[in-house]
Amino acid sequence: ISLAGLRCFRTFGELSELVSLNYPAVVHLKDKTFGHWFAVLSHVNDGKASLLFANQEWEVSLDWLNQRFQKDATLIWQMPASGVTHITNHSPTEDIQWVAQRLTTALNLPVSEKSAKIQAGILAYQKLQHLPADGIAGEQTLLRLSNQPGQEIPTLDGTIPARDQAINNTTE
Repeated sequence: ISLAGLRCFRTFGELSELVSLNYPAVVHLKDKTFGHWFAVLSHVNDGKASLLFANQEWEVSLDWLNQRFQKDATLIWQMPASGVTHITNHSPTEDIQWVAQRLTTALNLPVSEKSAKIQAGILAYQKLQHLPADGIAGEQTLLRLSNQPGQEIPTLDGTIPARDQAINNTTE
């Protein structure tokens, strides 16, 4: 996966935290019918979620999903082209440019690539995302930054639903 610029991320948080990451994910569920099982959470909108399971798509309420969610999910995210998972104001120019471009989108204001400005932008973004604010773009920060509008990646919010992208890939 890392050769393709992708990285797995496993989270053990609440469903609301997973949804806020806005990535399709494999979720661990448990109920009386199936016991423990896994499904792909592919889309979330208007209090409903789409799950892909056993070659079928299920639309369920977020309440239904939350009752069965075992606080265990795995997603795949797009790393910077360099493949790093840790960027500071001393990182190579390409990595700093990657962060600055995404911070500009995320914060809706221009973020300079200059050392102090990039660190201030990272700190502001980390505070906005309720992450530990240390001014270093580690995996949690990069994971969120990689999923900004215009990145042409599958998202849960419908920008590019994973199910639609999968359908388009099979029909081409």
